[in-house]
Amino acid sequence: VPVVLYSRQLPDFYSVTVDNLRMGALAARALIQKGKREPWILTSEITFPGMEQRLDGFIRAMADHGIPVSRDRILRGENTPESGAGMTHTALTSGQACDSIYCLSDAIACGCLFTLNQSHIAIPEAVSVISIGNGEKEYAMYSTPPLSTVYLPMEDMASRCLLLLLAHLSHQPIKHPQILLETPLILRTS
Repeated sequence: VPVVLYSRQLPDFYSVTVDNLRMGALAARALIQKGKREPWILTSEITFPGMEQRLDGFIRAMADHGIPVSRDRILRGENTPESGAGMTHTALTSGQACDSIYCLSDAIACGCLFTLNQSHIAIPEAVSVISIGNGEKEYAMYSTPPLSTVYLPMEDMASRCLLLLLAHLSHQPIKHPQILLETPLILRTS
């Protein structure tokens, strides 16, 4: 049975994935370049290793720049705007400084932006927000303010998986059985 793994890798299997550690590091570096030193992380429960790697990549990149991120600054909820809004409220009322928020999904970031706007907190001057761009690009482009993302090319990954599968089924030679796609940093206003 031909198998192509989506967003995962195993030896001897075809796969299409991204560098999850790099995604987290890109988000961290974008905040560091803005002078941000008090980040919070908003995420849902970890459902696959790539999510944990995006979290670890962010924490490692921050630590490499002398900015330790303690585990009590990581809030876990559901992958919804409502949960993102609630986690943002928790971060803002925790008594700990907050000058930036890294969201591991666009859905969470949507709620985060909502709470920051409702609280009349200037974005990005007081608090910068960056997300893993795993939703529709248009939602990030037209949020208030437009959301900076590390773009996860989910549709491209799916189409590449299908092409690998079709090539395998038709016995065509496959030059690259493991495909690693780029995840560009898209800086917008947030």
